[in-house]
Amino acid sequence: MDAGAPVAAAATVPPRPPFVARDAHLVHAAGAGAGAAASAPITLGPGVVVHPQARIECVHPDATVTLHADTIVEETAVVRHDGAGAMRIGAQCLLEAGATFRGRQMGPACILEPGAAVGRGCVLGARVLVGARARVPRDTVLPDDAVVYGPDGAWRRSSGVAGIAARAGPVLSPDAALTDAAAGTAATAAAAAATAPGLGSRLLLHTRHLQYLHETLPRSHARTEAGPETWALGAA
Repeated sequence: MDAGAPVAAAATVPPRPPFVARDAHLVHAAGAGAGAAASAPITLGPGVVVHPQARIECVHPDATVTLHADTIVEETAVVRHDGAGAMRIGAQCLLEAGATFRGRQMGPACILEPGAAVGRGCVLGARVLVGARARVPRDTVLPDDAVVYGPDGAWRRSSGVAGIAARAGPVLSPDAALTDAAAGTAATAAAAAATAPGLGSRLLLHTRHLQYLHETLPRSHARTEAGPETWALGAA
């Protein structure tokens, strides 16, 4: 080969770094669509708020992360997906400061209180509450309306049934669990309020919280938009 001839650069796939929200990140319109999600690891639905210093990581090259409408990720909360396939967080969820979610799916209207941690492979039903500093063990499947407390995954439901989070494997079909429909939308979360005790007031508080953040965060923080090659974002 001629020493002076140009050498073509080897084709490389650029790394997909975690999304670290150093500024306020608010999404006011629908995401870029299903097609964009296939080429971008993280999709934020309409109304999503990611606080400064929150962290959303999509590590595996064949993985995606989707946050559905009106979800709030507070300061120092971490969403990390290091396996293959999809991670979905349902509509109107709240991840409070210092919470960590590494599961496969979180249903609509769930709350992770400060310092709560959900392990890899977990599937949370709708309206699950993980208490402050509580731990959900790896590969746990929790039903709708579960309340998790303590470091060993103990949980109860509004019916009074209590148990220890099972590690024996999923009790729901993974194929059914990992669909956009199962992850929920704002409409399905609102519809559930008619049948779940106390949920209506919880969703009302969430809506007011969301409105407050959309009004106040832009006043004190710059707003950032990431490139379409990495993040599938709606128009701000």
